[in-house]
Amino acid sequence: MRKNKLIIMSLTLIMIVSLTTITCMGENSEFKLLSAYWGDTGQIEVTGGDYVTLTIILRYEGRWGFNNLVAKLSLPEPFKTSDKSNTATIYYKSTVTPGSIIQLTYQVYVSPQALKGTYLSNLNLEYFVSNYGLITQTIQIPLEITGRPNIQLSLRNETLIEGKQRVSLIIKNVGDADAYYIQISRAYSSSITINNVGNTYVEHIKPGENATSTIEIYVPSGLKGKTVQINFDLRYIGPKNSIYTKTESVQVLVNPQDPQPNVDVRLSSGELYIGRVNKLNVTISNNGYSTIRNVKMSISTDATLKVFGSSTIYIGDVNPQQSVKIPMEIYVPLTTAATGTITISTTYYDTARGLSISDTRQTTVLLRGFIELTLTDVAIIPASPKPNSPFSITITITNVGTSTAYATYAIPILENLPIQPLGSRSVYIGNIDVNMPTIFTINLQLLNTTLTQMRLPVILRYMDNLRNISDKTFEIVINVSPTTATTTTTQSRSTLTSILTSPITIISTIAVIMIISGVLIMRRRKK
Repeated sequence: MRKNKLIIMSLTLIMIVSLTTITCMGENSEFKLLSAYWGDTGQIEVTGGDYVTLTIILRYEGRWGFNNLVAKLSLPEPFKTSDKSNTATIYYKSTVTPGSIIQLTYQVYVSPQALKGTYLSNLNLEYFVSNYGLITQTIQIPLEITGRPNIQLSLRNETLIEGKQRVSLIIKNVGDADAYYIQISRAYSSSITINNVGNTYVEHIKPGENATSTIEIYVPSGLKGKTVQINFDLRYIGPKNSIYTKTESVQVLVNPQDPQPNVDVRLSSGELYIGRVNKLNVTISNNGYSTIRNVKMSISTDATLKVFGSSTIYIGDVNPQQSVKIPMEIYVPLTTAATGTITISTTYYDTARGLSISDTRQTTVLLRGFIELTLTDVAIIPASPKPNSPFSITITITNVGTSTAYATYAIPILENLPIQPLGSRSVYIGNIDVNMPTIFTINLQLLNTTLTQMRLPVILRYMDNLRNISDKTFEIVINVSPTTATTTTTQSRSTLTSILTSPITIISTIAVIMIISGVLIMRRRKK
């Protein structure tokens, strides 16, 4: 009986061992991870919002064969399976033998909000080996989001013109990863000719940045107002050495108008002063992308203006984005006109278009009267005003400019001064002609003060011939009379003198003296 129990216990122990699950992890695992990458036929780079294939390559290094492998992939955020879950399962039905290479592919969705970086997922393997029972193994699979570069092309020029021209090609990375070794191998169009594109090569463009290259384009005649398409074949590499090749198409309009000149002409000032020699600069700028040669400028004016010196100037060559300043002197004789006209003509040869271009521009300038008011004379009456007394200031002004000052007012600035106006504060003067002395008077009241001297600002406000209002300020020095205290003492003494010398005072004094004398005589007689 005891022997039978031992036999039963032995059989039970053998069954338990045979049914035990073996868990393998670490370097002694039966399966070894050879590689894991995005893509089915080759490695690609992924970014947020992608539906992508995850390929996992394993090698079985166990000693026993089987054909019941179950591979469960657990995905972390921000990854999901194609059915929006976090777990994907593959039932591998092929026979697995020692040394077998197994390829597993999963369809994975990357959330658009995913950040670049490396995430870890778990691949859980289960299989049954008759000699060992159920075996499980867990392998960590790195999932890297690198971002993906995206190169787009455009032309800086909004339109093309008929003929030969140089055009700026903008190469921009609108992706979220760096692009390396960008090369445009070919450019072609069914209607125009593109040259020197094969030289376009950029080593590195970061996300959001761009590079610029120059290409030569020839547009034949007969295409004005039509849209042409240019195709570019380009190749570049991503951060994980993924190779991108694609064809970018750019559409551009052939300008229906005649080509506008590349030269911009500007005057340094939009107004000139009448009766003076005005110095100004004429700036000629080459705003194109090619050199203009044999530049010549001619300047002429209407009858109101006079140009000093040569009116024709040879400039020579002007490089792209370069400016040249030419100093000029223009005299405006005395005139009642408010504007004048300056005409500037330029001729040059445009090397990019192969054209000789002439350009004429007219500029209207304002003719402003030159007004210069000077203080000729000042008379203060009395010369040293007394406190609490009125006084007047008579001022003589001379206009030594070249134009009349219209509707002139004189305004004394009385703030913080012990002065107040007598009557109207401002004085209307009227027009002040050239070289004609003009006299006006300001009436004021000096208040009680201890100051001995003060400065009174007087503003002359006037209009020029263009009805612009201007101010000219003069300072009038006023000396205050220092006799205030002495006058008060003198008045007190005069009052006392008048009292003492009045008849009533004299009679009263005599009467008092007589009474006192009578009293003294009577006292002596009694004695």
